[in-house]
Amino acid sequence: MKYTSVFLVLVFISGNLFSQNKYRLKNFSTTDGLSQNSVIAIHQDKFGQMWFGTRDGLNKYDGDRFTVFRNDVANKTSISNDILAIEEDNSGKLWIGTYNGLNCYDPVSNTFKRYLTDKTNHTINSNTIWCIKKIGDEMWFGTSKGLSIYNKKTGQFTSAVHSATDNTSIPSNNILSIFKTKKGKVWIGTTKGLCLYTSRKNGKFSFKNYPLNNVDVLNVSAIAEDRFNNIWVGTKNKGLLKFNPSTNSFVSFLPEERRKEINNEIRALAIDRKGSIWIGAYDGIYILGEDKSIQKINNNNSYSVSNHNSGIEKVKSIFIDKKGSVWIGCYYKGVNMWDISSVNFFNYDQNSKKIPMSYDVVSSIVADKNQNIYFGTEGGGITIYNKNTDATSYLNNQVGQTPINDIKSMCVAENNILWMGTFSKGISAYNTLTKRIESDRISSKLKDSIKDVGVYSIKTEGNGILWMGTFSKGLVRYNTVSKDFQFIRNDTTKANYLTNNYVRTVFVDKQKRLWVGTLSGLNLIGLKNFQSNKYTVKHYFYDDVSLSGDDILTLFQDSHNKIWVGTKAKGLHYFDGKKFNRINLKIGNMVVTSIHSILEDADKNLWISDNQGIIKYSTIRKTVVSYDQKDGIANNEFNDNAALKLNGDTFYFGSPFGATYFDSRKISKNLYAPQVLITDLKIKNKTTNPNDSLGILEKSIGYTKTITLDYDKANFTINFAIPNYIRSKKNQYSYRLTGLENNWTITKNSEANFAIQNPGTYIFEVRGANNDGVWNKNPTTLTVIVNPAPWRKHLGIFIVRNYNRFRIIRFDLDHEIKSQTETKTGIGISGNTAN
Repeated sequence: MKYTSVFLVLVFISGNLFSQNKYRLKNFSTTDGLSQNSVIAIHQDKFGQMWFGTRDGLNKYDGDRFTVFRNDVANKTSISNDILAIEEDNSGKLWIGTYNGLNCYDPVSNTFKRYLTDKTNHTINSNTIWCIKKIGDEMWFGTSKGLSIYNKKTGQFTSAVHSATDNTSIPSNNILSIFKTKKGKVWIGTTKGLCLYTSRKNGKFSFKNYPLNNVDVLNVSAIAEDRFNNIWVGTKNKGLLKFNPSTNSFVSFLPEERRKEINNEIRALAIDRKGSIWIGAYDGIYILGEDKSIQKINNNNSYSVSNHNSGIEKVKSIFIDKKGSVWIGCYYKGVNMWDISSVNFFNYDQNSKKIPMSYDVVSSIVADKNQNIYFGTEGGGITIYNKNTDATSYLNNQVGQTPINDIKSMCVAENNILWMGTFSKGISAYNTLTKRIESDRISSKLKDSIKDVGVYSIKTEGNGILWMGTFSKGLVRYNTVSKDFQFIRNDTTKANYLTNNYVRTVFVDKQKRLWVGTLSGLNLIGLKNFQSNKYTVKHYFYDDVSLSGDDILTLFQDSHNKIWVGTKAKGLHYFDGKKFNRINLKIGNMVVTSIHSILEDADKNLWISDNQGIIKYSTIRKTVVSYDQKDGIANNEFNDNAALKLNGDTFYFGSPFGATYFDSRKISKNLYAPQVLITDLKIKNKTTNPNDSLGILEKSIGYTKTITLDYDKANFTINFAIPNYIRSKKNQYSYRLTGLENNWTITKNSEANFAIQNPGTYIFEVRGANNDGVWNKNPTTLTVIVNPAPWRKHLGIFIVRNYNRFRIIRFDLDHEIKSQTETKTGIGISGNTAN
């Protein structure tokens, strides 16, 4: 046996190659509509809308668009710039703390009120408001000059400040954080320590201080509480600390060396639904799990389609929303969002940080019995990953012995041989045990016959028989033991011929039948009694008269032995034993026409790659769920027959941009479908506001139940949004205007246009679906009353007033006509009949 050494590099890593960092973040920046990229404060209101405070403006985000509120120097009631904190009170008003005063936003009237400090009593202590917290019916403000408490009933502020002669006073006037526990206790973080609010008597506030020790002074920037009621304290000088309320003492939670893995300058804390602590630091995010694991997130985890400055550093704020998604505000880097659905799909490409793929274009994926996964690429040879040892190796032609860099197909056959079909250089054989190319396994005549031919598909029949689909010379049957080979071609002079010599895919089914998909038609060859000079070829997707057929891209047999065919232009088909039947796959209103690969999970769902991403098709319920690049897959376009299923429900699909892999059992479905919000009303394309010159709204449109329009204003647009932020571009809406139309319109557009000609009462209804197609239960409604035109009113009054007059005139006229008729006929004269 002749052996050829190849360039083979082994790379060992710690941790599973395919356990890439699961904290993949979505970045929002000024490119997306944010007013400025330094996001200092984050809040979610009672309707689910997100609010972001920046150095230049307040931003409201509803999942569809950003609305920006900025300071207007000519308007004293506009919001201050340099926002530091946001909190909502019980009435739904937003309180915004800035470097330049306190602001209160009323969403009903869409107006701001500003509160500034002055020399009089009962005003806020300082115009610099670091933090805000709703405590009961009061609003507590941490300022640069002490604690201010606002009473809504009196409209006045009371203060609590540090006193050097009172050890029950707050330890410092610089208050950076206020936190309320589940049991109602209020903790205060200052630049000189942590304290607990204990009482209020006759206007005097009392606090109990909790120093770390007798030496160190804590600069407390953030406070959080875990599900075990422990208090976690983020400081700017001593890192992360854990406080046990039961013992009223700081306790150790990690060995000192492990604790040093977390940056000492902490700016924000939040605890997610799984109990993990998100720690915002100067150099990024740290996640401390309940199992004491530490995960670092930095610039490499954030992604944005259009913003190259996205990333995680200089963290200023962290917020957990109603769904459980995590929002992270950064200085200069915008706001980033993470959701559990971010771990549905993982990608492995040439730019992967741990182990880069040898080339991005993945055209074939196979595995051997030793848990090696082989990724054939069109330009970088083969990347081999071993799941047992976490070792990766690359097989290519850098030393010039083998032309295998352009891999189109692979097949693991008997004797641990990996057969490789190339783009234009025939085939090669690689021993997966000895890790050598074995050239003598291929007869010299076969080598010569296909030396300049692409081999797009290889399958083993067993017993040493290989079937190879070439892209110009038809089908090859090769006996690897005797080294005999045979071509089956498109020779129409013979009784049995291949429909086309350009073979894309070959498949041996469980019934010992060979299916051959070509550029023009599908061929079926029985293998049970196959003889080189005696076999039959049956044609499908082919016209034997015109000698033309459909382009067949992929073949698959499911667990019920049903044969599935994917075509280039006519979608998905299945074989019922006699003929093929088409499945009309649709993504929304778009018909899926091109099918590249097909696999099946344990629940009888087909996983199909196409030109719009990956489809999950339920063969039982006949439903379609689609995933695309917005869901985290490598690319919307995939390569033919580049797919592998391992260990039950782990799938790999190859694309021109690397490989996508996922576990179908672990794909999380977004069940959060909040109420749709009506966000804007436009009359003749002009936005209406409360008490503006149009005179339509007394409250903001989101708080309005009924609008009344004059006839000349009945040309209007309603904007709406479902505040789902998980791949929000996949949100859908269904709306109608009863009285005008009863059928629902389904759309991805977040606005509806109407032109009403007839007066009356109409009901606008709108529902929303999130990225996973989950619809909210109840529609949002708006009653629209359209007044008649004045001339129609006057005409109606005229008709009513003159109705009886018209009846009298008509009666007199009818009576006169009747009398004249009777006279002419001689009827009705003195009661006699004329002769």
